[in-house]
Amino acid sequence: MFNFAEATLDHLSIHKVGNKVRAEEIFISKSELKISDDFLKETLLRYFLTGFKSDEFFQFLPEDMEGQQMKESVQNVFDNPQLTFENSIEWATKLFEKSTHPMIKGGEFYVCHLSNCKFGDEYVSAIGLFKSETKDVFLKIYPDKNEFNVQSIEGINIKRLDKGCIIFNTDAEEGYKAVVLDKTNSGSEIAMYWKSDFLNLTEVKDSFYHTANYMDLCKSFCKDVFNEDNDVPRQDQVALLNKSFEYFDSHPNFDERDFHKKVIQDDPGVIEAFQTYKTDYEENKQIQLPEVFDVSDSAVKSNKKFFKSILKLDKKFHVYVHGGEDFIEKGFDDKKRMNYYKLFFHNEG
Repeated sequence: MFNFAEATLDHLSIHKVGNKVRAEEIFISKSELKISDDFLKETLLRYFLTGFKSDEFFQFLPEDMEGQQMKESVQNVFDNPQLTFENSIEWATKLFEKSTHPMIKGGEFYVCHLSNCKFGDEYVSAIGLFKSETKDVFLKIYPDKNEFNVQSIEGINIKRLDKGCIIFNTDAEEGYKAVVLDKTNSGSEIAMYWKSDFLNLTEVKDSFYHTANYMDLCKSFCKDVFNEDNDVPRQDQVALLNKSFEYFDSHPNFDERDFHKKVIQDDPGVIEAFQTYKTDYEENKQIQLPEVFDVSDSAVKSNKKFFKSILKLDKKFHVYVHGGEDFIEKGFDDKKRMNYYKLFFHNEG
């Protein structure tokens, strides 16, 4: 959907944003950074852009006041890139005001304007907002007369961007399109401060959104309901998990009735339990899952790791199941007083 193979770095500003509640300060630069070294520009682009691979998009919503203020300042930069530095001060100040959780780390805040970013079939400009929070120690080895010397240097690892957001100059009327990255707080409650509190972005309800949410519904149903606590054998749970993934992986379009037929195999009891769980899931997540939608290959690929089907037996054996659940039998050995699995196969690889 997007790539940065031909992207160029036009304007760059760097500020230091601390944690407000820990009495850390904010340091605002006096001017934007002028870079004449092409290798340094390429290095910065690699650091800023390499981590963005997912087609999960976000946008500014018209009913969100802070989001609209953010959108207007973004629009100003797109209309006049020379205003990048001026707006970077506004954004750095806002980020500082939102850094109120004691676990939020301070760090360098970068704002840049990019050109020649490919989005779909067109080339557009983009605005990048990034934050580095983690420092690594590097060794610098250099000759000193007839011997070598070693010096330790604290710096930023360009292979790891802590936080980032790239806003593409497209679909302005719908709130633009943006991609977001957060490596330091992913999955935690304070991760919301970067995406929601500071950037004021919300998910675009497209094929990626629907596919990712429905796959998460399937995974959660297998974990919470279709399990051994409800007298469902572990291999049947694994089978449903595998069939769910295979459906998304092999169908360009999702149809809930077809899903029931091919995956749940029209079992009335399981279908009823699944629909009840889906209703609760939608209420808890405050989302609406459609019955028909296009399947996003990118979302399937991103969620594949969550559909690993493993039979964990005590702490000694892990059996990875990728299909063929009909060739797995579970039993109990009266002499050894232990459970066992029996596997049937043709060839040993």
